[in-house]
Amino acid sequence: MSTHARDFSTDFNHLNLIGSGYRLDSMASLFDQPVSFVDDALFEETLEGHLSYGRVSNLELQLKCLRFATFLYSQDLNVDSITQQNKQSLDRVTNFLKTGQYNPDSLQDIITFLDQCLAHSTDSILQLQTGEMTVLKRCLDHLSRDQVDEVSHLIKEREQLIDDLNISKQELFYRNQAFKLDYHNQSVSDFVDELYANQTVYVTDSIEDIIDNVLRYVQKEFKYVSDGQEGDDWQHITDTLQRRQGDCEDIAIVLTGVLSHVFHYRLGYSKKNVASMVRLVAGTFELP
Repeated sequence: MSTHARDFSTDFNHLNLIGSGYRLDSMASLFDQPVSFVDDALFEETLEGHLSYGRVSNLELQLKCLRFATFLYSQDLNVDSITQQNKQSLDRVTNFLKTGQYNPDSLQDIITFLDQCLAHSTDSILQLQTGEMTVLKRCLDHLSRDQVDEVSHLIKEREQLIDDLNISKQELFYRNQAFKLDYHNQSVSDFVDELYANQTVYVTDSIEDIIDNVLRYVQKEFKYVSDGQEGDDWQHITDTLQRRQGDCEDIAIVLTGVLSHVFHYRLGYSKKNVASMVRLVAGTFELP
């Protein structure tokens, strides 16, 4: 997570990074190793398992990018988590700019940084020329393609894992619907608040009473609407709560989500216990 220093109401003047006040000697630690850049090298894997990309041959552009990286990933903040993340991002970007090497974990940070350089090309720290922007765009293009290759590789691994576990297409379909049962979101919380506010459910109710009262309320307030013959399209729980209508699966998702929310947030059961108390099973819900 990069944090733009300019977005904070903090005085960064002591960084001495802007305008004529910027001093190269304050950055001496960043240039303690000589770097020879080449224009057209390809990606290659090193003995350490890192990747290497043909770097920029213009040393002036390298210095501009390093100065901008120090500014972008400022560590003079009062938020420890942001400071630590910025330090990590700065180390990754600096290493890439100086050596051309990176590992898969660093790729997104580097791509984000290059995007920021191009988006702020006229910044007083950068002041990129047309040729320099072309170099960065070419570098970004190669790195982005490598990121796509990494995603493609993960997709293939996932497909292989599904095959190894003998997960059927039907089971995979149901697994892919799990995100629609999100009992932690605000719409479910608001609905549960409604149940307690209109005294459908009382704080003194037993689990059995809660289940019975929620079932009755949903049956009364929600309208059954079939998907028709065009296929079985499950709604997200938020959509069903807003529309107050849906088919069997949609209503089952609402009941499962609402009861799970009550058990976890109102009665204090752990997520693990909630999972064993109420389950959604292919459009129906099961209770203990």
